[in-house]
Amino acid sequence: MDRVEQLDLADGGETVTDKPRAPSVIALDGDPALVERVCVRFVTPTELKAAGGMADRPEFAILFGRLRDRISTLRALYGADR
Repeated sequence: MDRVEQLDLADGGETVTDKPRAPSVIALDGDPALVERVCVRFVTPTELKAAGGMADRPEFAILFGRLRDRISTLRALYGADR
């Protein structure tokens, strides 16, 4: 990563830092039995679809797929190549 920019409402970018920190590393090797519940709060409207319609339950595969799609879209719109 070369720099971090902050976007404003007019799509203008301002360099926040030209010396970003190293990426965070998250260990995923913990005991899955310790996690009983996860709370996800949507800040923007989100449709979770499965089998051509709205999902009855936000199962992990559906939720993770939607999250992946959102991150991909944000990267395409606001990534370093822009």
